[in-house]
Amino acid sequence: MDKRILIIVSLGILFSLIFVRIDEYPYSIDCQNLHDAAIALLKEGSFKTKEFIPNSIKIGDYYYPAQPIGYSLISIPAILLFKLDKPFFQDILIFDEHWKILENIWDIKAMPTNANIFFLSDSKKILILNFTIEPFYKPRTLEIFLNGEKTYSKLIENKENISIALVTSPGRNTISFNSKDCDIISEVTEREENFCASFFISPIKWEIKPFPKTLEIVFQKGWYNKESLRGITWRWMSANSTLYIFNPGKSTEKLLILKLYSYHTDRHLTVLFNQKLLNTYLIPAHKERKLEIKLNLLPGVNVIHFIPQEGCDIPAKVENSTDERCLSFAFTQLEIELI
Repeated sequence: MDKRILIIVSLGILFSLIFVRIDEYPYSIDCQNLHDAAIALLKEGSFKTKEFIPNSIKIGDYYYPAQPIGYSLISIPAILLFKLDKPFFQDILIFDEHWKILENIWDIKAMPTNANIFFLSDSKKILILNFTIEPFYKPRTLEIFLNGEKTYSKLIENKENISIALVTSPGRNTISFNSKDCDIISEVTEREENFCASFFISPIKWEIKPFPKTLEIVFQKGWYNKESLRGITWRWMSANSTLYIFNPGKSTEKLLILKLYSYHTDRHLTVLFNQKLLNTYLIPAHKERKLEIKLNLLPGVNVIHFIPQEGCDIPAKVENSTDERCLSFAFTQLEIELI
C-alpha cells in the first residue's frame, strides 16, 4: 500500500471516539468499532471496488466505502492500522451520483433514466425496500435490477407506495432503478432544475433480514397486528396488502390455505402471485370462507398481493365504533402446506 493510514486518537476517556485519517480525509467511528472499521479498509476481498462509489476512500487503484462523521479537535497522531477479520461497513445503502435532490425539497430524490444504490453486506440476506414513487410529467415504467438481473417491472401512472424484497449476495450488490426516458424539469414545468427526471422517490426505508433456513412468511404493507379473543386469533388487512414468502430451497409446489371473512359488506378479493393474476374470490361479510390456492414457489423471494376490489371501510364511519382503521378482510388462518 502506497499511502499511510493513520488513526488520530482523541481523548478517549472524554469522547470515546476514534478518528481515522487516510491522507487528508478524516473519519470518526466509535472506539469499540475500531477493529471492525480497520478490516473494511484493509482486508483483501472486502468491499473494495475499482468503480467509484460515493462516500468512499481511494487507496491505490481501489475505492473503499467509508462514511465521514466528524473531525478531531485534539488528537494524538501516528498509530498505524493493522489487518483484522470482520467487516464494519456492512448492511448499509450508498446512493450513487445520479440521484438528484430537488431544491428546497430535501426528502425527495429525482432519478434520470438510471440511478444505482449499492448495498454492502457480509452474507446472503433479505433486503426489503419501502418507498413512495411518483412519475414525473407522464406515466412511465419502472424497472429494478439486482446485480444485472431484473427483479421488478411496473407501469407507474400515479403516486404510489412500493415494497420490494431482494435476495442479496455477500459483498457489494448493485440495485439499479431504470426508466426508458426522462424529461428536463425546467422545460416542462416552472421549476428551475435543469436536469432530466423520470421519477420522484421519497426517502427509501429498508429492512434487513437474515436469509431463512426454512420457508418463511413475512407480512409487509397493508396488514395490522394480530388480535385474539376467547381463543380465536385473526389479522385484519386494509385496502391492499403484500405478503412475502421466502423459499431458501429449490422450486416447490405448496398449498396456501386461507380462512377469512369480509368486514361490513361482501367484497371480492383478487390474488396476485409474483405479479401474475391467480383468481378473484367473493368473500362474504361475517361468514368465514376457506380458500386453498396452489403456488409454485420459486427460489428466493415470492410475492403475493391481496387486493379488495371494493376497497376498505372505517368502522367509525359505518357503525357505532371508535376504530379509525380501514378494514377489508379478517384472516383467521394463513399458512402454507405441502401438496
